[in-house]
Amino acid sequence: MAPISLGDEIDEIGRTEAILAEYFEKDDEKRFRMEGAIGGGATGLIWKLKYTLPNPDASITEPISQTIALKIDRRDLVGSEDDTSPGGSSEQNMEGDDDDDMETDDHGEAHRATENEKIWLETLRWSKHIIRAIIPINDPLARESPGIKSHHMDPESWIYLEWLPNGTVARLIDRALQLEIKLPNRILWRFFLCLARMCVAMGWPPEAQEPVTEIVDGPQRHALTHDDMHSENLMFGAFIPNDPDEEHAITPIMVLIDLGSMQKIVGDSDELYEAVYKNLYDIGTTMVELVTLDVGADQKLAFTEDDAVTFRFADRELMTDGGIILPYEGNDPYPGLDPMLRDLICACLGTHYSDRPTAGDLVDTLRSYIRARDGNFYAKHGYTGESDEEIRSTVSQLYFDAF
Repeated sequence: MAPISLGDEIDEIGRTEAILAEYFEKDDEKRFRMEGAIGGGATGLIWKLKYTLPNPDASITEPISQTIALKIDRRDLVGSEDDTSPGGSSEQNMEGDDDDDMETDDHGEAHRATENEKIWLETLRWSKHIIRAIIPINDPLARESPGIKSHHMDPESWIYLEWLPNGTVARLIDRALQLEIKLPNRILWRFFLCLARMCVAMGWPPEAQEPVTEIVDGPQRHALTHDDMHSENLMFGAFIPNDPDEEHAITPIMVLIDLGSMQKIVGDSDELYEAVYKNLYDIGTTMVELVTLDVGADQKLAFTEDDAVTFRFADRELMTDGGIILPYEGNDPYPGLDPMLRDLICACLGTHYSDRPTAGDLVDTLRSYIRARDGNFYAKHGYTGESDEEIRSTVSQLYFDAF
């Protein structure tokens, strides 16, 4: 979530918040408390809420309280004090640049970004590495509330979402730059695996009844592309100390957010897998940003085949757009980067689809290296900053000391 711009929009944010707060105040059980607007993007705005429910254990009187997020379509911000309809006048809502925020699903129906996001949140609802929607019973915003101004929002234009407490990838990179910390290989391996899991989710959405780790478990079921994957749309959730998959014990889980631009590709099996290859390229780009600590590194990748670089990987000569992290003429720009990790990143940035790994092979390879390349491995090979104690210190500085 990008920071809110404190321009003319701040008044609209305040007026909208006041109306929403009245709706929540009308809730008989007083389950919702607004804690302020905290972020937004091109099409949506986010509020932080405290959400309180009775304890399911009847013997415990203390309620369960959790932080959640409320996302509304940016065009539903309340206009002037005299005209409290979203975005100002009804003419403004009906005309102008509405088409800019329209997405098209596989039925050919046009949806605003928030509506589109709700469709794919439902499809991906059991994916551990995709943000999860919260669906409250008797939603106050969906009820008539006599005596207060209407919020005028379409029922499909707001979403409640899980709270992700540890910030965006962009914020992590900024923090690392401030502290002059190069991310250790053991942290990068785990971030890479989170990103690979997202790719699997978009091709093989889990068929479960609870959030699970995404796996390739048969023929490809979907061909979704995020189409807006960048460092502000990747966030960190919680640490999972007893994670059965051993993937999020020393680093928090990374989660893909903001599905408003997501699209579904249709076609034959080859065309469907092109969606996977596109997502693999996107995660390779994110990994370059994490290695270089440069959120603009995507602009430094090769844009034409003439600019691509040939490198050797798994006994093959491949072309990659990720040459900025490869050694050149005897100079290694990132000598602390594990060559195998570097080459896997470059393979995801393969200039041709055939140069990129499959999603399943990538996940299996990453899991294998995470298990094999522990602190002792890196110590034996002369790397620094990779011991368990050093990793804990780095993680503490990047996350716990930053909030």
